[in-house]
Amino acid sequence: MVEKPEFHTFVQTLAQDVKRWKGSVSEIDISSLSDLSYDKGKVMDDSKNVCLKQLKTLEDDVQLLSKKISLTNLVVVLVDLENTQVSLSELDATLDDENEKDVDAYMKWKLHLGQAFAEAMADTKHVYGALIQISKALDSRFDVSQLSKPNSK
Repeated sequence: MVEKPEFHTFVQTLAQDVKRWKGSVSEIDISSLSDLSYDKGKVMDDSKNVCLKQLKTLEDDVQLLSKKISLTNLVVVLVDLENTQVSLSELDATLDDENEKDVDAYMKWKLHLGQAFAEAMADTKHVYGALIQISKALDSRFDVSQLSKPNSK
């Protein structure tokens, strides 16, 4: 079964990860880019805002999980982590280094997004592991074949 102190440490680490990811995304200053068309800048800015919103949702749900460890809260955080990976990936896809003047900025942002994505994947695996442990513990306590079947009237 998932040990409470170990899991609490994981949740604290996850909360710190999310804050760091938010910082990395917030650091992306689209207005600092030279020769960027309005349309491309708008796509990048919209993607950044979606990513920040998703990270805020994840942050709130991790906080809830830290207050109450439950299967429901764990599943919500898992879904949030997967959505965060999608939004990080989509933001990364909008950042291309077409303009040689901005290559350093793009590379720095892509590096930070790549690190956040990798950490989110690792955290997702940890949550899946916890869910599997909980599922196995529940399976060992309940024999679902003994549950009564609903009436078929």
